[in-house]
Amino acid sequence: MKLKNPKAKGTRIEKKAIEELKKAHGCFLVVRSAGSKGIFDLVGIGGSICYLVQVKARNKPKPLPKEIERIKLMPKPRYAWRGLWVWDSKMKTFHKFWY
Repeated sequence: MKLKNPKAKGTRIEKKAIEELKKAHGCFLVVRSAGSKGIFDLVGIGGSICYLVQVKARNKPKPLPKEIERIKLMPKPRYAWRGLWVWDSKMKTFHKFWY
């Protein structure tokens, strides 16, 4: 079955990720790069750490090699964490991969 509006699904999953960054990782500011074609969907600031997160939603929570490579090629400051969060729709949770 094809989704009627896949962008709406992505936005909904990103909003869940924003809440998780705030609650579980202590971010006091999270910026969503809506409409951007950049690598990261979310940038979270928490204390002395910056979280750069790419959010995906799919049935298989394993990251694809090209996604991992793209994230690893992105330069990062010492105080930043780069992550790929894959939403598992069956378990209703994120699988988090940090690079």
